[in-house]
Amino acid sequence: MSVIERIYTHFDMPLTAEARTAMSGFLANNRQGKHGKHDYTAEEFGMNKEILHEQFSSYINHYSIAT
Repeated sequence: MSVIERIYTHFDMPLTAEARTAMSGFLANNRQGKHGKHDYTAEEFGMNKEILHEQFSSYINHYSIAT
């Protein structure tokens, strides 16, 4: 909810109590991992992790993505 609140604040939009309640309810009923955990590797799709990191290094560095 803190991210949602920041978005509403950024765009100077009111976050009504009704919307807050609906969003909080949705988040409570749809927790991350609700349907299990999904872990994938590049190798499962015929790719090489080192090559991908090299090819996307500028993107990875720009967005400070942990590798």
